[in-house]
Amino acid sequence: MNYYSLNQNSLYYANATQSLPLQYEVLFQQPNYYYNPCRAGNCICFNQLHPYHPYHAYPSYYDNRFYTFPTYLVNAIDYHFARQQGEHVYLVRSGELIKMDSNTLRPVGRDSGWENATLMAASGEHVYLVRSGELIKMDANTLRPVGRDSGWDNATLMAASGEHVYLVRSGELIKMDANTLRPVGRDSGWENATLMAASGEHVYLVRSGQLIKMDANTLRPVGRDTGWDNATLIAASGEHVYLIRSGELIKMDANTLRPVGRDTGWENATLMAASGEHVYLVRSGELIKMDANTLRLVGRDSGWDNAKLMSATLSALVTPPPAEELGPGIHRNLIRKISYDEPYSTTCYEDVLGQQVPYPCFGMKTKVIEVFLETRYPPEATPVQKAEIIACAVIATEAAYAAFISAYSATTAATVGGGIIAGVAAGIAAAEIAGRVSFDECKRKNLPHDIASRTGIGIVQEKYDQ
Repeated sequence: MNYYSLNQNSLYYANATQSLPLQYEVLFQQPNYYYNPCRAGNCICFNQLHPYHPYHAYPSYYDNRFYTFPTYLVNAIDYHFARQQGEHVYLVRSGELIKMDSNTLRPVGRDSGWENATLMAASGEHVYLVRSGELIKMDANTLRPVGRDSGWDNATLMAASGEHVYLVRSGELIKMDANTLRPVGRDSGWENATLMAASGEHVYLVRSGQLIKMDANTLRPVGRDTGWDNATLIAASGEHVYLIRSGELIKMDANTLRPVGRDTGWENATLMAASGEHVYLVRSGELIKMDANTLRLVGRDSGWDNAKLMSATLSALVTPPPAEELGPGIHRNLIRKISYDEPYSTTCYEDVLGQQVPYPCFGMKTKVIEVFLETRYPPEATPVQKAEIIACAVIATEAAYAAFISAYSATTAATVGGGIIAGVAAGIAAAEIAGRVSFDECKRKNLPHDIASRTGIGIVQEKYDQ
């Protein structure tokens, strides 16, 4: 069987003659990198920086170029290797928005002018703040605004997850499209809501002593738990919800809404956020990083007495998902997937004196746009050449992704109504240029002229109803 090994930006080909078991538990994950399950179940995992196998029999094990960087051996299109920008914590202190590196708890970015900020939430590539009645969408990397919406003077709660931002304003729970900053869902009756968090497909609120789990798509309750009158802080990440109640940090299973962990001594906690494997709290002027699994302290930083807002998020992937093989000589890398709601006309019925009377009305349909970098190459390319082509496609996808996000964000922010379609068009145009320049440079260095001249990339999109 043929295998490929990805080291930094190079994809190496090898042939395994041994009959090797290929399913292992993940023993080590290099910081700032993650591995998702192989589609075919053919996974090689690593202990420290070396391939882990009881026989150490892989060809790459004795090749020093693989020692200084996380490596793996798998079927090339069955595994997803992706580089992350890492986990960051965002705080507002004394009018300054400060971006903190999660590993070091040291500032890596700042922006001033946030004295009047009242709410903050973060998700993926963006940080959202409400300041002087304006909802402002900030690029999480540059800390520069990329979108705005007004009319949020009365907003009291905010959370963000994925492609949506959730706010409570004047007793109404409002679901906002994160791309357009336009409302796509509403639910009333939240005047007494005091806390809110969001993660994945759910929004969690505390109202009148009840912890309520809401389906993020329908904005309908799907779970409840009582006894939360004294809850003061809430955060959510993955399969868990974290709350502070009567000085106790309580970790709740998000599915059952039952406690699965506790820690005491948090009477003076004023802020809390959660992301990935960590929970962050500010207590008595100290920023504290907790292991989400054990609820034990793993880091701290002082000087946060004046911090008034906090959120945390894993930044977006720099390298998008792996290539999808479409046939001999063709594969694709996903650059971006965007979903949005679009109204359509339909017929509704109203009961009038026992009769169902039809009348025209509108519904909402979710549309999805997927943007790919498509690579085409001669089918007769050797396995080694194919590995080089795939490696060049990964590099080109990084460049295309960055260009797409920049152009898309700028266009949607400047277009009335959000302009998703215009944003996608601008993003594709920018991605085409950046991806092609990057790919052409890579292929010239790594492929023979005959193969390189017949190998190229293009940006394509697919649209469908969700």
